[in-house]
Amino acid sequence: MKPTVQNPFPTVPGLEWELPHAQATIDRDHETEAFFRDDSHWYRVSGYDRSFASVTTILGIIDKSQALLNWHQRSITNRIRHFAALPQSLGGPPPLSNSNEFLQWMESQLTDAAREPDRLKNEAADLGTRIHKAVEQTLLQGNTEGIREADLPAVEAALLFLQDQRLTPLAAETHVWHPEERYAGQVDCIAQHADGTIAVIDWKSGNRLYSAYEYQAAAYAEAVTKLRGQVAGHAYVVQLPKNKNGINSRYRNNGGNGNGSNGNQDQLRYDFLKVKSIDQAYSTFLAAKRLWDALH
Repeated sequence: MKPTVQNPFPTVPGLEWELPHAQATIDRDHETEAFFRDDSHWYRVSGYDRSFASVTTILGIIDKSQALLNWHQRSITNRIRHFAALPQSLGGPPPLSNSNEFLQWMESQLTDAAREPDRLKNEAADLGTRIHKAVEQTLLQGNTEGIREADLPAVEAALLFLQDQRLTPLAAETHVWHPEERYAGQVDCIAQHADGTIAVIDWKSGNRLYSAYEYQAAAYAEAVTKLRGQVAGHAYVVQLPKNKNGINSRYRNNGGNGNGSNGNQDQLRYDFLKVKSIDQAYSTFLAAKRLWDALH
C-alpha cells in the first residue's frame, strides 16, 4: 500500500507520499572542496595532505574515442542535412544555378557544422547542470519554487523514482571520498530503502543509459560504505527526461526499467539501471584506477 499523505509537490501527478528533506552532507567532520587541475576534476578533503582525483576523471581513462568520433560525425551530418532541406528564405541553399552564392552558402554551412558538436555538448552540459540543481533544491528544501517550468518534468521523474522504489532521501549532491583508494566524487542522492538498506543514486540527463555508468555508481557506493560504516548495498543510475515529452523507449538498452507515462511504455517518465553486482562493477573501476594511477 502506498502512503496517502498530502502531496507537497502539487506539480507532480501521481506522487502520493511526502519525502522528508535530505541533508547536504553525510560527514560533518571534514570539509571538502572541488577544484579543477589540468582540465581534470579533483577534491580537497580537510585532514588529508593530498588531493583526491574524481571518479569521473579516473574513468576518463576508458577509451571512448570511437564513440565520440561517431557522434561528432552524426552531429555535423545532421546539421548540414537539416539546413539543406530548408527553403532559401529559412537558411536553406540558394539555387545551384548561382554557383558563387551556393559555394558561399556551402562554405558557411561547413564552418557552422564544424562547431555543432561543441554547441551540442555545451547545451547538454547546461541542461544537465540545471536539472541536477533543480532536483537538489527539491530534495534539500522540499519545494520547487523558482525552478524553470521546462525542468519540472525531470524533478517529477526523480520524485516518482524515489516513490516507486520506496526510497527515502538522506543526502543530496554530497561529496564522498575513499581514504584508502584515494578517490572522491559528488553523489547525486543517498537514500534508504524501507528495509533500512542504503542506496546511491546517480541522475543522468543524456539520451541513453550505458553500462559504464555502473562503475561510477559502484565507486560512489563503496565510498559511502566507507564513510558511513554501513553498507550501501544498492546503486541506481536514473535517466531523467529533458522535457515534458518523457523518454522515448527506443533509446532504452541494457535492461532499463522505466516508468511509463500514463501506462505508455513508449514514452517513459524515467528509466533506470540497477547495478547488478556492486563488487564486480567496483573491481572494474579499481582496474581503471590502477591504470590511471600508473599514467599519472
